[in-house]
This record gives sequence, C-alpha cells and structure tokens, in this order.
Amino acid sequence: MSPAIEMHPIAVIGFGHMGRLHAQALQASPEFHLAAIVDPDAARADAITALGATWHASIDMLAPSIRHAIVAAPPSHHAQIACALARRGVHCLLETPGGASADDAASMIAASDIDGTCMRVAFGERFNPVIAGLLAAPPPATLAIRRHSSHALDIPREGDVLHEVLLHDLDWVCALAKASPVQVDVLDARRHYQRWEAIRCRLRFPNGMDVDLSASRIAPRAECAVHVAGQGVLLLEDLREHADTLTAQASALLRAARDQFTPLATLERAFDTHRLLERIARAATELEATHAA
Repeated sequence: MSPAIEMHPIAVIGFGHMGRLHAQALQASPEFHLAAIVDPDAARADAITALGATWHASIDMLAPSIRHAIVAAPPSHHAQIACALARRGVHCLLETPGGASADDAASMIAASDIDGTCMRVAFGERFNPVIAGLLAAPPPATLAIRRHSSHALDIPREGDVLHEVLLHDLDWVCALAKASPVQVDVLDARRHYQRWEAIRCRLRFPNGMDVDLSASRIAPRAECAVHVAGQGVLLLEDLREHADTLTAQASALLRAARDQFTPLATLERAFDTHRLLERIARAATELEATHAA
C-alpha cells in the first residue's frame, strides 16, 4: 500500500476572479486541503461553502492549523493582509503584483523578516515553459517581447497596460538578467481616457542584454511572442490562469517555506519591479509632455 499523501491546509484570501481560480485549483489538488476562504462579502458565502471550504469574513477567524495562504485580494490590500498573516505565522503567496507599490513591498519584507515567515509573489510567467526555458539558459544578447491585443476599450479594467500586462514581463526579464536595467528609454506611450493602453520601451542591463518591450491593448492585430537572438520567434501562450500553473505556484510556496529554491519571485524582486514600473511610468509621462509641447 502506498503511503498517504499529506494534505496541507491552506486558505485563500479574497474570492474575486483570481481567488476563485486559486480555490478551484486547490480544491482539485491532492496536495492541499482548501480549509478556508476569507472574503468580507457575505453574498459569496454560499459559493465558498460549495467548494467545501469554510467562509470567514476576516483572517482573524482562521484556524491556527492553517500555515499557508494565497492572497488574492486587490493589490491595495496586499500589505495589510500579508503583514497580519505574518503575525499569525502564516506563509503567504501573493497574487501579482505583490502590493500596490514599492512601499507596500518594503513593508511586507520587514514583516516577513520580523515574524520569520515566507512571502512570495506569484508572477505566473515564470511558470510558462517557454519562459522557464529562457530563465534556465544564459541570457541572450537581445530580446524583443510583444504583448499585443485589440480588446475593446470600453471593457472595465482595474489597471492600465503597464500594471496589467507590462509588469509580468518586467519581472522575468530582470530575473533573467539577475539585475535591474541601467538604462530605460520609453519609445512610445499612448493613453485612452487617462489610462495607459500602449507602451513600448527599451531596457539595457549591466550584462549588456538589450530588451525591447511592447505591450498594447489597442493594437491592430494580436501578437504574443518573444523574439530571441539566435533562437528566432517563440510564441507565448497565456497560462497564468490555468489550473496547472496555479497548483504549481501553491506547491512552490510549500517548498519556499522550507527554504528550497522555487521559481516564485521574492518580495525583494517585486520591490525592484515596482520601482522599475514607476520609472517607466515617469518616462512615459515625460515623453507625452514632450509630444504635447
């Protein structure tokens, strides 16, 4: 008889779009027991209990046996929630971007250090086989990344193209270079109703690698690919919301809590990514002002 697989009790904080996906993936995994879902909206309680989880309105109600949690609440609440969980000794996996700002990331780093808990950020592109292959190889001389779609501009969204699209590629590109860029040039930036909907920038890294990044939600045609020097064009499938990706991220949190290496981003990397995104946003605003003059 094979030994029984240990099931780890885990909680999901936030039952919006990503919280539901995480909960469904965990509920189907033999590695986890989806013990609780925390969401302040009582109207979601029935949907939560239908997954076999206990609904709580507050993390203060979590059982002491829960030592791992996935924070899928809005980014503006990440720091408050993660710091409170750290005080309870709970290891956290934060949905991207890991806080709403670099200051949020810094506060979570401090809490993690004080309370001795593990906090990681679930940048899903690191679990994409194409990108994982690039991260496992020596950095190429040049990269060109295109994330283009032609979605209708009237679709409600919480964030702009910088925070919802570009951010994910900034993370893994910096991980590939093992550094932040020494030079950032914004080549094109366009808004729609005060929200950035297209951005193109060029990054130069200390190792000499040049990266051309373009993200757009108003492109004439869809394209999702990375052009790699010496390898040609590699098509990128969006796997960030797939159940296998989400389960792999949760499993990686268990390993990270044991001080094992995982593809998950550290909060220090998330801090650097926030800083880089702020730098690009400032440069985009300056470029816009130059064109308007």
